[in-house]
Amino acid sequence: MPTAPTSPREILESNGKLLSNRDALSIQITTANFRRFVSRSGPVFWFQDRVEEIVLWKRGWCYTIAWGCVYSFMCIYPRMLLILPQLVLLAIMLINYPGSHNRRPGSPSAKGISDSPTRPSPQLIAPEGSSEWYANLQAIQNLMGAISDVHELAVTVVPYLTWATPATRSILYMTIMTLPIGFLPISPQQIFLGGGLSLLCIMHPFFQNLLPGIVAQITPAMRVIWERLLDDLRMEERHVEARGGFRVELRLPGFRTMHIPATLKSILGVDSSEKVPAQYPIPEPDEERMLEVELFENERWVAGSGWKATNLRTGERRGFTRGRDGWSAGDVKGLDYGNVSPGWRFVETEDWRIDWVGSWIACGSDSDGWVYTNDSWLNPKPFPPNELVQTTSSAAANALGPGVTRRRRWRRRIYRVNV
Repeated sequence: MPTAPTSPREILESNGKLLSNRDALSIQITTANFRRFVSRSGPVFWFQDRVEEIVLWKRGWCYTIAWGCVYSFMCIYPRMLLILPQLVLLAIMLINYPGSHNRRPGSPSAKGISDSPTRPSPQLIAPEGSSEWYANLQAIQNLMGAISDVHELAVTVVPYLTWATPATRSILYMTIMTLPIGFLPISPQQIFLGGGLSLLCIMHPFFQNLLPGIVAQITPAMRVIWERLLDDLRMEERHVEARGGFRVELRLPGFRTMHIPATLKSILGVDSSEKVPAQYPIPEPDEERMLEVELFENERWVAGSGWKATNLRTGERRGFTRGRDGWSAGDVKGLDYGNVSPGWRFVETEDWRIDWVGSWIACGSDSDGWVYTNDSWLNPKPFPPNELVQTTSSAAANALGPGVTRRRRWRRRIYRVNV
């Protein structure tokens, strides 16, 4: 182990950085201070637990509503914050007043004890090795993990703020455009009051019981929006130029169909006798420089093996197909298929993405993007029958019944290359 410098000044002179010029780095000092910190950090985590009891309604509605009224009073009359330290001191002294909480005023032992001006002080230092000491150590461990998680999340945002990507300029513009929000006729008291009470309402057990269902409904749409946002932020200069400038779509993207089903071609009178090309067709209209192509993943359910592409029958559609009907646009080997029309390339900074919401079909899809059909790939449903989901169901699964086939859509953007 290298020898630690005797003075912080030595590190400062060797292009190092220190936050103070106090004690030098020492294993002995670090160990002693850590042991002291574990023993004395109990009040911090005690306060954290009390806040969780209030916000999470752990001690009943009366307790949380009472503190909600106190919070509302502080928001309406913020000058009360000036005497908050005095109120805290008064509360501590009243709680520790040398009276007795466990005896009646007329009890024989009341005389003499009430005259005593002293009372045993509460234990603020947890003895090493006690249950309180280990509880503090556990809280410190969890706090370190939470801080590390927040740091890792923040690190992913740094490239977009340091001009390392083309998105920095747009983020700068959006930040400047949001500055007038500070001039809205809304007082800080109203903001804090509404935000605090909204948090208490959201954390109520009634809303917490409803929240999983709501999250399950909006999660697929949010995944689509989040993936598209990340893909937009990762685009390079040539992709931004092909798109006609950087823009962020905070909505479900409008998926463009690259193929027309054979049945629709016959209705429209379009001649479909020409041979299907060996690559994606040239997107239309020609003036657009960035479009989206699609592939469809197909699977069949078989008792004993479940959902697999290998369960598809001979002469049936392949595991991956281009057309929505499963055969009109030809087959591909998989997602690694990268042959597009001349003059077009896949956006290199992104990969194939699942259509989590099933935007290509009216019935929608399940949370994984699958659309379930019968043995003939007809009658689409967003969910499979119960006998396919619950293997212990009394009803036997019908291999020719509804929901025994499924498919989902994969999408990826392409851009025009200046040839």
